[in-house]
Amino acid sequence: MDVDTPNRRGLGDDSSDLQRTRHKDDLSGEDFDLEMEGVEGRRPGREIDRKIDGIRYSEEIQLPNGHTWRRRIDGGWCRFSRRKCFPKNNTKRRQRRARRNHEIRQLDPKKFTKQEIQRIRSKVTGRKRVDGSDINEVGHSGTTSHQVPNNVIADVINNPQVVFVSKNGNLVFFKRGTIVITKLNDVSEVATAFGRGGRIPSRHVEPDKRFPAGSTGAPEPPVVLKDYIAEVSNSPYPVARIWP
Repeated sequence: MDVDTPNRRGLGDDSSDLQRTRHKDDLSGEDFDLEMEGVEGRRPGREIDRKIDGIRYSEEIQLPNGHTWRRRIDGGWCRFSRRKCFPKNNTKRRQRRARRNHEIRQLDPKKFTKQEIQRIRSKVTGRKRVDGSDINEVGHSGTTSHQVPNNVIADVINNPQVVFVSKNGNLVFFKRGTIVITKLNDVSEVATAFGRGGRIPSRHVEPDKRFPAGSTGAPEPPVVLKDYIAEVSNSPYPVARIWP
Protein backbone atom coordinates (compact mmCIF):
# COMPACT_ATOMS: atom_id res chain seq x y z
CA MET A 1 0.00 0.00 0.00
CA ASP A 2 1.28 3.43 -0.92
CA VAL A 3 1.22 5.41 2.31
CA ASP A 4 3.54 8.17 1.17
CA THR A 5 1.46 9.80 -1.56
CA PRO A 6 0.42 13.33 -0.49
CA ASN A 7 -2.54 13.49 -2.87
CA ARG A 8 -4.37 10.46 -1.46
CA ARG A 9 -8.11 10.84 -0.87
CA GLY A 10 -8.21 14.40 -2.21
CA LEU A 11 -5.86 15.68 0.45
CA GLY A 12 -3.97 18.04 -1.79
CA ASP A 13 -0.20 18.46 -1.65
CA ASP A 14 0.65 19.10 2.01
CA SER A 15 4.30 18.11 1.58
CA SER A 16 5.57 21.70 1.80
CA ASP A 17 3.61 22.41 4.97
CA LEU A 18 4.90 19.25 6.62
CA GLN A 19 8.53 20.17 5.95
CA ARG A 20 8.38 22.71 8.75
CA THR A 21 8.23 19.88 11.29
CA ARG A 22 10.87 17.68 9.63
CA HIS A 23 13.61 18.64 12.09
CA LYS A 24 11.42 19.01 15.18
CA ASP A 25 11.45 16.43 17.92
CA ASP A 26 8.99 18.28 20.14
CA LEU A 27 5.72 19.41 18.58
CA SER A 28 3.73 22.46 19.53
CA GLY A 29 -0.06 22.17 19.49
CA GLU A 30 -0.15 23.68 16.01
CA ASP A 31 2.60 21.33 14.79
CA PHE A 32 0.75 18.34 16.21
CA ASP A 33 -2.45 19.39 14.44
CA LEU A 34 -0.54 19.73 11.17
CA GLU A 35 1.01 16.27 11.36
CA MET A 36 -2.17 14.63 12.66
CA GLU A 37 -4.11 16.13 9.75
CA GLY A 38 -1.51 14.59 7.47
CA VAL A 39 -1.94 11.26 9.24
CA GLU A 40 -5.75 11.34 9.04
CA GLY A 41 -5.57 12.23 5.35
CA ARG A 42 -3.49 9.14 4.65
CA ARG A 43 -5.58 6.64 6.58
CA PRO A 44 -5.95 3.78 6.42
CA GLY A 45 -2.23 3.22 6.65
CA ARG A 46 -0.21 0.05 6.42
CA GLU A 47 -1.54 -2.66 8.70
CA ILE A 48 1.04 -3.95 11.15
CA ASP A 49 1.10 -6.28 14.12
CA ARG A 50 4.21 -5.20 15.90
CA LYS A 51 5.24 -5.04 19.54
CA ILE A 52 7.84 -2.44 20.54
CA ASP A 53 8.99 -2.09 24.16
CA GLY A 54 5.90 -3.96 25.33
CA ILE A 55 3.44 -1.85 23.31
CA ARG A 56 1.57 -3.40 20.39
CA TYR A 57 0.90 -1.34 17.24
CA SER A 58 -1.70 -1.97 14.55
CA GLU A 59 -1.19 0.74 11.89
CA GLU A 60 1.72 2.68 10.42
CA ILE A 61 1.78 5.88 8.35
CA GLN A 62 4.84 7.52 6.81
CA LEU A 63 4.62 11.27 6.30
CA PRO A 64 6.55 13.01 3.50
CA ASN A 65 8.65 14.87 6.06
CA GLY A 66 10.30 11.61 7.07
CA HIS A 67 8.38 11.00 10.29
CA THR A 68 6.58 7.74 10.96
CA TRP A 69 3.44 7.52 13.06
CA ARG A 70 2.22 4.23 14.53
CA ARG A 71 -1.20 3.65 16.06
CA ARG A 72 -1.35 1.69 19.29
CA ILE A 73 -4.07 -0.89 19.80
CA ASP A 74 -5.65 1.39 22.46
CA GLY A 75 -6.19 4.07 19.78
CA GLY A 76 -3.32 6.39 20.76
CA TRP A 77 -0.54 7.38 18.38
CA CYS A 78 3.24 7.45 18.66
CA ARG A 79 5.57 9.53 16.52
CA PHE A 80 8.74 7.55 15.95
CA SER A 81 11.39 10.22 15.95
CA ARG A 82 12.19 9.86 19.59
CA ARG A 83 9.07 7.76 20.04
CA LYS A 84 6.90 10.38 21.63
CA CYS A 85 3.47 8.93 22.33
CA PHE A 86 0.14 10.69 22.55
CA PRO A 87 -2.51 8.83 24.59
CA LYS A 88 -5.94 8.39 23.07
CA ASN A 89 -7.69 10.58 25.65
CA ASN A 90 -5.26 13.45 25.11
CA THR A 91 -5.52 13.42 21.33
CA LYS A 92 -9.18 12.58 20.73
CA ARG A 93 -10.24 16.21 20.20
CA ARG A 94 -7.30 17.00 17.93
CA GLN A 95 -7.73 13.81 15.91
CA ARG A 96 -11.38 14.65 15.43
CA ARG A 97 -10.54 18.17 14.30
CA ALA A 98 -7.87 16.87 11.93
CA ARG A 99 -10.41 14.46 10.44
CA ARG A 100 -12.98 17.23 10.08
CA ASN A 101 -10.41 19.52 8.41
CA HIS A 102 -9.49 16.79 5.97
CA GLU A 103 -13.15 16.20 5.05
CA ILE A 104 -13.67 19.93 4.48
CA ARG A 105 -10.55 20.20 2.35
CA GLN A 106 -11.87 17.42 0.14
CA LEU A 107 -14.77 19.70 -0.88
CA ASP A 108 -12.29 22.01 -2.62
CA PRO A 109 -8.60 21.83 -1.59
CA LYS A 110 -7.77 25.19 -3.16
CA LYS A 111 -10.66 27.03 -1.55
CA PHE A 112 -10.64 25.44 1.89
CA THR A 113 -7.12 26.11 3.10
CA LYS A 114 -6.22 25.55 6.72
CA GLN A 115 -6.56 29.29 7.36
CA GLU A 116 -9.96 29.44 5.66
CA ILE A 117 -11.26 26.48 7.65
CA GLN A 118 -10.12 28.18 10.84
CA ARG A 119 -11.89 31.38 9.76
CA ILE A 120 -15.13 29.51 9.03
CA ARG A 121 -14.98 27.65 12.34
CA SER A 122 -14.51 30.98 14.14
CA LYS A 123 -17.53 32.36 12.29
CA VAL A 124 -19.60 29.40 13.47
CA THR A 125 -18.53 29.48 17.12
CA GLY A 126 -18.70 33.29 17.29
CA ARG A 127 -21.99 33.72 15.44
CA LYS A 128 -24.61 36.06 16.85
CA ARG A 129 -27.84 34.72 18.28
CA VAL A 130 -30.91 35.48 16.23
CA ASP A 131 -34.63 35.65 16.92
CA GLY A 132 -37.52 35.28 14.53
CA SER A 133 -37.63 38.96 13.68
CA ASP A 134 -33.99 38.86 12.51
CA ILE A 135 -34.55 36.30 9.76
CA ASN A 136 -33.90 37.70 6.30
CA GLU A 137 -34.66 35.44 3.36
CA VAL A 138 -32.14 35.83 0.53
CA GLY A 139 -31.62 34.23 -2.84
CA HIS A 140 -34.15 31.42 -2.47
CA SER A 141 -37.86 31.05 -1.84
CA GLY A 142 -37.31 28.10 0.47
CA THR A 143 -38.43 29.71 3.71
CA THR A 144 -41.64 30.80 2.04
CA SER A 145 -42.38 27.70 -0.03
CA HIS A 146 -41.62 25.33 2.86
CA GLN A 147 -43.24 27.69 5.37
CA VAL A 148 -40.84 26.88 8.19
CA PRO A 149 -41.72 29.37 10.98
CA ASN A 150 -39.07 31.95 11.78
CA ASN A 151 -38.99 30.92 15.44
CA VAL A 152 -38.10 27.36 14.37
CA ILE A 153 -35.41 28.67 12.03
CA ALA A 154 -33.94 30.82 14.82
CA ASP A 155 -33.90 27.86 17.23
CA VAL A 156 -32.04 25.67 14.74
CA ILE A 157 -29.42 28.40 14.12
CA ASN A 158 -28.99 29.14 17.83
CA ASN A 159 -29.04 25.58 19.13
CA PRO A 160 -27.96 23.18 16.38
CA GLN A 161 -27.00 19.59 16.93
CA VAL A 162 -24.48 19.81 14.10
CA VAL A 163 -23.23 22.42 11.61
CA PHE A 164 -21.85 21.70 8.14
CA VAL A 165 -20.12 23.88 5.58
CA SER A 166 -21.21 23.52 1.97
CA LYS A 167 -18.88 23.54 -1.01
CA ASN A 168 -20.35 26.92 -1.99
CA GLY A 169 -19.42 28.37 1.42
CA ASN A 170 -22.87 28.42 3.00
CA LEU A 171 -23.50 27.03 6.48
CA VAL A 172 -25.94 24.17 7.01
CA PHE A 173 -27.52 23.93 10.47
CA PHE A 174 -29.37 20.79 11.59
CA LYS A 175 -31.58 20.16 14.59
CA ARG A 176 -34.10 17.38 15.12
CA GLY A 177 -35.13 16.97 11.52
CA THR A 178 -34.90 20.58 10.35
CA ILE A 179 -32.28 21.93 7.95
CA VAL A 180 -31.51 25.66 7.78
CA ILE A 181 -28.99 26.96 5.23
CA THR A 182 -27.52 30.42 5.82
CA LYS A 183 -24.86 32.74 4.52
CA LEU A 184 -21.50 32.41 6.25
CA ASN A 185 -20.99 36.05 7.17
CA ASP A 186 -24.52 36.64 8.47
CA VAL A 187 -26.51 33.68 9.74
CA SER A 188 -29.71 35.74 9.77
CA GLU A 189 -29.57 35.65 5.95
CA VAL A 190 -31.37 32.38 5.29
CA ALA A 191 -31.12 30.75 1.88
CA THR A 192 -33.64 28.00 2.66
CA ALA A 193 -35.13 25.96 5.48
CA PHE A 194 -37.05 22.69 5.30
CA GLY A 195 -38.02 19.56 7.18
CA ARG A 196 -39.67 19.45 10.59
CA GLY A 197 -41.93 22.45 11.06
CA GLY A 198 -42.34 23.04 7.34
CA ARG A 199 -45.04 22.28 4.79
CA ILE A 200 -44.69 20.27 1.61
CA PRO A 201 -44.40 22.73 -1.31
CA SER A 202 -46.21 22.02 -4.55
CA ARG A 203 -42.96 21.87 -6.52
CA HIS A 204 -41.90 18.77 -4.50
CA VAL A 205 -45.04 16.70 -5.05
CA GLU A 206 -44.25 15.86 -8.67
CA PRO A 207 -42.17 13.90 -9.52
CA ASP A 208 -40.89 13.25 -5.97
CA LYS A 209 -42.22 9.83 -4.95
CA ARG A 210 -41.89 10.70 -1.26
CA PHE A 211 -44.81 13.09 -1.52
CA PRO A 212 -47.94 11.66 -3.21
CA ALA A 213 -50.38 13.77 -5.17
CA GLY A 214 -52.57 15.86 -2.91
CA SER A 215 -49.93 16.22 -0.19
CA THR A 216 -49.16 19.88 -0.94
CA GLY A 217 -49.39 21.87 2.27
CA ALA A 218 -49.21 18.82 4.52
CA PRO A 219 -46.59 18.78 7.30
CA GLU A 220 -43.16 18.10 5.83
CA PRO A 221 -41.48 14.98 7.28
CA PRO A 222 -38.34 15.46 9.37
CA VAL A 223 -35.04 15.36 7.49
CA VAL A 224 -33.03 12.19 8.13
CA LEU A 225 -29.51 13.55 8.40
CA LYS A 226 -27.67 10.59 6.87
CA ASP A 227 -30.05 10.64 3.90
CA TYR A 228 -29.53 14.37 3.41
CA ILE A 229 -25.74 14.00 3.46
CA ALA A 230 -25.92 11.14 0.95
CA GLU A 231 -28.22 13.14 -1.32
CA VAL A 232 -26.09 16.30 -1.43
CA SER A 233 -22.88 14.28 -1.81
CA ASN A 234 -24.01 13.63 -5.39
CA SER A 235 -24.97 17.26 -6.00
CA PRO A 236 -22.80 20.28 -6.93
CA TYR A 237 -22.84 21.31 -3.26
CA PRO A 238 -21.71 18.50 -0.97
CA VAL A 239 -21.20 19.30 2.72
CA ALA A 240 -18.68 18.51 5.44
CA ARG A 241 -19.10 18.77 9.17
CA ILE A 242 -17.40 21.71 10.86
CA TRP A 243 -19.02 21.71 14.33
CA PRO A 244 -18.89 20.26 16.89
